[in-house]
Amino acid sequence: MRLIDCKWNPRVHFAMILKRRTILLPCAALEVFRYTLLLMKLPEILGDSAGSQSSFLLRLLAAPNLLFPAMLFLLWQNEQKYIAFKPLMLLGKAVSSFASILFLARLLGPGTGANPANLMIILTILGCILVDAFVALIMITMRSPENTPGASIAGAKEAAIETVADN
Repeated sequence: MRLIDCKWNPRVHFAMILKRRTILLPCAALEVFRYTLLLMKLPEILGDSAGSQSSFLLRLLAAPNLLFPAMLFLLWQNEQKYIAFKPLMLLGKAVSSFASILFLARLLGPGTGANPANLMIILTILGCILVDAFVALIMITMRSPENTPGASIAGAKEAAIETVADN
């Protein structure tokens, strides 16, 4: 956030200009797409033998994944205020990628055989890993805003060491 003085109009002293990172909003939409794709492919992943009860429970367990687009949207709205979401997003992406890689290893492991029905599941999981990697790369390369609270101590240059005089 930057404040500027509007000299051409004496009635307006300050105008706030919010510098928003435009990449964060498409990333939030990409996360919603990833979540929706996973929910649509859930019956295929579970197989025909799984009942609707387990499908419903897994959908409930997947619901916290909606925090990813919410964090990205809030970061897009006010990056200074929500900069603490950045390490949480990176940690969540690392956990999500690790779980997806483990699922792929189990799906492609020995004894599973070449099943053409698994191809869409494999492509879906690979797509989720790519989305996770892309969003994590955006978070890593994102610089913190200039006036982030806690990033620097206000008035540190003017600070002096206080001494007590002996009497």
